[in-house]
Amino acid sequence: MPTYILSASILLSVLYGVVLCYRRPSVIKTVVKVAATALLTLWAYVLGGPWLLVAALAFGTLGDGFMSGDPKKWLLPGLLAFFVGHLAYLALFMTAPHAPLDGVTLSIACAVFLLTGGFLLYLWESLGDMRWPVVAYTTVIAFMGATAALLDIGTPLVAVGAAMFILSDVLVALEVFKFEEDARIRLLTSPLLWALYFGGQALIAYGFLLNSQLL
Repeated sequence: MPTYILSASILLSVLYGVVLCYRRPSVIKTVVKVAATALLTLWAYVLGGPWLLVAALAFGTLGDGFMSGDPKKWLLPGLLAFFVGHLAYLALFMTAPHAPLDGVTLSIACAVFLLTGGFLLYLWESLGDMRWPVVAYTTVIAFMGATAALLDIGTPLVAVGAAMFILSDVLVALEVFKFEEDARIRLLTSPLLWALYFGGQALIAYGFLLNSQLL
């Protein structure tokens, strides 16, 4: 059964990325997007994945529902849902084994903070009333990414997935705060954003399920 759940999730994800991600908000677009990540959440739950992993995926699914609507109306609740999801990932990563803090690992962690801080400065003038919610969100992303980079769980999949998730957030920020609604670049960023987001979540889930010997 878990294999069928994951297969259905991937099929819906492909449908969304190939056909629907370019389109304006609609019921079918929201249903397919939410169903793809909801099934990924269900897959992790059925296999007995860590509850923090399931919670992170579930809040991501909730955020997908909000972000499928008008960004001007649903951006803040969507951001809040993903914020809680990132907190769940951060807690999950902090409870896992980590590599010793040496020059290399410290450099990686610092690079994560510098890059996220630099991107926040780039967005600063465009954020308006969303400035401080985005600061809070960016902060938890930075900690989540740095913690993921230091994981020592026998597979790099979680760290790669976390990096992909962060890159998808970068594209979301560009689409919301920098790109015009009809900008042609969205034809490239929309499917790339979805591939990074869904793929990142899937790799994080797969890596932790593999580490827990549930696969």
